[in-house]
Amino acid sequence: MDFDLAGESAHFADSGEVLAARDLSSLDPADRRDSLNSLVESLSTSPDNVLEDSIISSLGAFCSSVTSATPSEITKLTDLLSAGLVSKVMRLAQDGIEDLDHTSSARVVIEIYSFYLAVVVKSILAGQVQTTSTIKPKTTTKKSSKAASTDLNTPEILCGAFDAMSKVMSLRASKMWPTTSERDNLVSLYTKPAYLTLEDEQLMKRPELRMRVYKVICVSIKHYGQAFAAQTSVVQALQYFEHVADPVAELLQVLSEQYDYGQFSDEILRDLSGKDFNPNDNKGPKTIGAFLVKLSELIPRQVLKQIGLLANFLDSDSHYLRLSIVEICGNLIASLADDDASEGVVDEMRKKQIDGFFDMLEERFLDLNPYVRSRVLQVYVRLCDMPNKFPKRRQAAAQLAVQSLEDRSSHVRKSAIRLLSRLIQTHPFDLLHGPLLSLREWQKRAEAAQKELDLLKPSHEEPSDDLLEPPTSPRKPDPAVLKQRALSAENEQNVMKLQMTKRFYNEAIRFIEVLERGSELVCQLLVSKTKTEVTEAMDFFVVAEAYKLDSNKIGIRRMLHLIWTKATNDEGRGVTQHLLECYRGLFLAPPEQLSPDDAANYVAKNVISLTYGATLAELTSLEQLLKVSMLEGYIDTAVVSKLWQVFGVRKRDISKSQRRGAIIVLGMLALADHDLIVNGLDLLLQVAFGPIGQSDLKLMKYACVALQRLGDRGSRTKGRAAERTSKLPNAHEIFVQLQHIVITPHASSAWFAVAEQAINAIYALAEQPDEIASDIIRSLTSSVFGGESGESRRLADLLFVVGHVSVKQIVLIEACEAEFKRRKADASTSAKKASEAPGDDLDMVGGTSEDDFTDAMAHIREKELLFGKDALLARFGPLVSEVCKNTRLYRDQILQTCATMCLAKFMCVSATYCEANLPLLCHILEASTDPATRSNLVIAMGDMTVCFNHVLDDCSAHLYRRLRDDDSSVRKTCLMTLTFLVLAGQVKVKGQLGEMAKCLEDDDRRVADLARVFFTELSTKDNAIYNGFTDIFSLLSQGEEEALEEDALRRIIKFLLSFVERDKHAKQLAEKLTTRLPHCRSQRQWDDCAYALSCLPAPARSEQTQTLLAGGYQYSQSVAAA
Repeated sequence: MDFDLAGESAHFADSGEVLAARDLSSLDPADRRDSLNSLVESLSTSPDNVLEDSIISSLGAFCSSVTSATPSEITKLTDLLSAGLVSKVMRLAQDGIEDLDHTSSARVVIEIYSFYLAVVVKSILAGQVQTTSTIKPKTTTKKSSKAASTDLNTPEILCGAFDAMSKVMSLRASKMWPTTSERDNLVSLYTKPAYLTLEDEQLMKRPELRMRVYKVICVSIKHYGQAFAAQTSVVQALQYFEHVADPVAELLQVLSEQYDYGQFSDEILRDLSGKDFNPNDNKGPKTIGAFLVKLSELIPRQVLKQIGLLANFLDSDSHYLRLSIVEICGNLIASLADDDASEGVVDEMRKKQIDGFFDMLEERFLDLNPYVRSRVLQVYVRLCDMPNKFPKRRQAAAQLAVQSLEDRSSHVRKSAIRLLSRLIQTHPFDLLHGPLLSLREWQKRAEAAQKELDLLKPSHEEPSDDLLEPPTSPRKPDPAVLKQRALSAENEQNVMKLQMTKRFYNEAIRFIEVLERGSELVCQLLVSKTKTEVTEAMDFFVVAEAYKLDSNKIGIRRMLHLIWTKATNDEGRGVTQHLLECYRGLFLAPPEQLSPDDAANYVAKNVISLTYGATLAELTSLEQLLKVSMLEGYIDTAVVSKLWQVFGVRKRDISKSQRRGAIIVLGMLALADHDLIVNGLDLLLQVAFGPIGQSDLKLMKYACVALQRLGDRGSRTKGRAAERTSKLPNAHEIFVQLQHIVITPHASSAWFAVAEQAINAIYALAEQPDEIASDIIRSLTSSVFGGESGESRRLADLLFVVGHVSVKQIVLIEACEAEFKRRKADASTSAKKASEAPGDDLDMVGGTSEDDFTDAMAHIREKELLFGKDALLARFGPLVSEVCKNTRLYRDQILQTCATMCLAKFMCVSATYCEANLPLLCHILEASTDPATRSNLVIAMGDMTVCFNHVLDDCSAHLYRRLRDDDSSVRKTCLMTLTFLVLAGQVKVKGQLGEMAKCLEDDDRRVADLARVFFTELSTKDNAIYNGFTDIFSLLSQGEEEALEEDALRRIIKFLLSFVERDKHAKQLAEKLTTRLPHCRSQRQWDDCAYALSCLPAPARSEQTQTLLAGGYQYSQSVAAA
């Protein structure tokens, strides 16, 4: 029969139908099944039967109606075609094809099978066939499972089809298809299904199918001249299908390595390098970039040949292509370095190529896109793991990573932190002295090497005369000369060795110095708003601690403050949990090889070391961390026992800091379990209040703090309700010891801190603490006025105790009020429980309303404590005022400080006393030369503002003046106090925001940072910055003498106006500033006002504003005059 493959293919390509095919869709399913079985039986007998007109007609009918066929029919049909094609090819291979030409019937048979197989496969890939049975079973019976087995297994069908196609392509029967067009028609029947499969993401996930697709395409390129068509199809696929990047790269690898046809990869890369991409097209560049990266991993040598053309992508607008070149540079560096390592020699050409790629990477640190800059850092992280350390490039990478820590993008900063961590872990300076990177140790080694070099160099530079004289005769050399020559040669070798060692030390020192600078910047990133960046910073300090970087301790301590991160979301909880894991790994997890006793010693020593040199803020954060660690079970009873042993050891001397650290940590852990202090109470009293404590007042102070934990039961266990604090009788031994501490005179200023904590412990634990406090005050009063020596110091002690007791009395009154309200609430919910409750003083007012009780407490506080006839504290009110007024009579600095603080505390008790002594307090605030006193008074005035808001309205100027104090600590304290008062709504700011704005340019960075935080928070409260900007601007730009520097003023204005986001507010501010322009008294004021207008959005500036700005200062003055 006549079968025109070209005509059939063209018709199918145009219409999607087979020529002269019958429609079988109207046939009964049974008739279709019988017809198909008959076709199978006929072709199974002999593949050549396909030449019969009835057979080919039936085959064409089934292939054209494959879209309506069932999965079982499709499977049977494809198996029939694949098997027939394979059978025919195998028979030809056995019989030989040398004598066959283009007129052979074998050619027609192969073309018929190939065409109809391609038709069926294309229909399947186009999704035009049913993938499952038409009728879906509703139950899971045997029948349903059998029906499920009739689902179309597309990968298996395609594997069989491509195997058959590969068999045909392996014939190499050029005589049967002598012309190029004939061969192309046949091969296209195989390659088109292969490309369609390549475009299907799910099918390409099957490795067995993927390799068959590769084989068909590779053979068509290698042996059938399909390179150009394949190049066109591959490039189009890369532009339109994102998933083909990896498969196409693998295809080129197979073609290059298994078929030795690398030129196709070259052509693909040349084609891609010359393409221009639409700036709005992200899909194509992204896929091509991923393809290039994958190809550089699989066959880097092929990519290396074309890297000159691919480097043009660095100038592309698409950052995806620039990302790919960065990745390619890293892969090529790794490949070239591996080649050197495998050959055992360093090739100069490869070395130059590696240097060139490193230069390209370093240039990308300046890329405009943050993702590219971040990817460069990630590539360096991978390169750090290579055996070749690239010492010079590592130094440059470390410096660039440190610079990247100040990048605006959090992605870049995070990658930079990760790179620094990896550089530390893989540093090359562990050959001589181990992996530790302590700068001080390396500097000592360098100095020692220099000293040895200085000792050897003189003898090396001044050889003996015998060595310089040439021999005059062939006489035997003198043994002494030979010995001297040998020594000289050995000395020269030693000098060379020392020079190399010194150079090694210097390189290590430079590397460590870069890490030290980086460590300081990473410390600042611990407060980043990006939580993943914070966790990376913590991981960096964990790594740096393992390698003993000197500056790492600062970061480890600053990490403590992250324990207060708000756990309002998963990120917040993640930061806190990561911090606990870091500290657990650093300090709370002993090495596995240690015995239980040694493990407890290890943990106890570590937690004690955390207290050395810690500030109050660090101790507060450490307290919370250890409390949470105790609740989480990270610290066991064995560690607690070791801490008690360290605290109570007497047989051998231990440092004071160790003993203090032990009781500090015990006090912190007691927040989680107060029984910890109960179990060691006797030891605590013996050591802290015995001879050891008497010689170490700081130890005594921390012991008093630990005692206070006996009353902290509200949060000691997780998941349990707060317990009512049980009080101890006044006659308890604890109060005897505490009272003795306070009344015993001591010359050290550390006594004040001990007395403060002792009084706190009394009020925390005693049933009637006011009685004990009264006894202490009476005892001190009799000591002061009984004529004993050291009257000034004893008077200072007395006033300190009196002032602190007054504050604790306020706290006690508030606690009584809270307890009353709690009982009233309980009584309202359970009358029976209220009737059975044991009677006490509070029950006597059981019928009183909460308002009446609150008024009674307020009356006691206002009228009784400082003005009652029988009140003990009332005796000291006039005395304190007298001491503070007569500074010439009472000149002792300690006495004046204590009296001032006592006065401030008394003023927090009573509004009447506060109003009467407020002028005196303001005078002291202005006249005091002690920064600590001024700071304390600022805090006290903040407390008074909270207690008696109306009293301090007229004296707020004194508070704001401390923002310009000469001492930075006073300015910082004042700004913190005002920040709290303003944000809490306790103070209504008017024109004082300008003074706070000046703090944005304070010389102390802590003050400036705190001012930024204040205005950032203030911007969230009812347009506060917009409402106050005109007053702020007036204060900042007033007068030539008081005005800020121009640059500083502009930075402040730019920062403040960044919070004006609404267009309406921007327009209104522009109008107000425009009205100022004609009334400016100087060029500087006009410039300031013009700059403020320039910081506002352009649409906010009116035409009048633009005219005045364009005319300048002189024009504005003329407008004002007119």
